[in-house]
Amino acid sequence: MSLVFTLDEFAPKNTVTLYTADDTSFIMAYTNENTVHCEFGGQKLPLEQWGIDLKHGNIFENAYYFLTQSNEIWKAELLPSRELRMGLVRTVRAMFPEEEAYERGLMFSTVRDGRKYAYLLCDDPNDGIEVDVDEEEEDMGELLFIHRHKLIYRKKVNGFQGVSARNVSKNIICITTSASRSTEAKTRINTPH
Repeated sequence: MSLVFTLDEFAPKNTVTLYTADDTSFIMAYTNENTVHCEFGGQKLPLEQWGIDLKHGNIFENAYYFLTQSNEIWKAELLPSRELRMGLVRTVRAMFPEEEAYERGLMFSTVRDGRKYAYLLCDDPNDGIEVDVDEEEEDMGELLFIHRHKLIYRKKVNGFQGVSARNVSKNIICITTSASRSTEAKTRINTPH
């Protein structure tokens, strides 16, 4: 048995292609951080028509979620009928004391009653998972994702060889990897950015 690869076409420079859980493609072309073209399942997203200026976004399950410059969270999904549906999920709260902060990838956090909670941008902030350690005392690196109701952090360490995972608390797992790019490529954690 052998694999045969064929080249269909090259993606243009500054183009990102992502795939949903059901293998629908999402293509984004940009220049200098400005999105100029988004395509989901072969259909162009009407970002300009809707006055949407992308800030961050990523695939989660079978949809593309994105944060706009005006702090709105939107969802684009391709229905079984191949119809593209876009809708506003919610507006990010940016008022003290429950200010929301963008962390990385699909991750947000908020502080309630002096405690920090993290959640996916498509989730209700009130359902966040508590960051149950002092982040300043416990250097865990960057918050990556949520997996099985645990917050996953990645810490890059110079001179570290391999990959190590440890339970920091009941809600947090910290994965330690090498800070060097060559080792990181071999031990990359496959999570949305």
